[in-house]
Amino acid sequence: MIDQHLVLEFFDALLAGVSEETVDLIRDQLDEEWYRLGEVECALFRDLFRDLDFLYVKSVRFEKDLALLRAQAWRELGYDLVAERFERHASTLDREIP
Repeated sequence: MIDQHLVLEFFDALLAGVSEETVDLIRDQLDEEWYRLGEVECALFRDLFRDLDFLYVKSVRFEKDLALLRAQAWRELGYDLVAERFERHASTLDREIP
């Protein structure tokens, strides 16, 4: 299973604006993780990065329904921490609706 703590740490570091050296250290750990994964897990790893990239980095933001669907999907795959991030995002959208 993909180390969701490490993946979330990477995105948190990017958002926090930590030093490039720190981001590189995390990236090196992610590379090591990548090389130990099988083909199916690699595809899941890419999907996880894509989803989190859209959630946190890209200017495209998930709408509430889509965020909740992604939360459900990641939870069903056993990635509860990732699911919580999407649920948290959906709850912020609740606050933005007048």
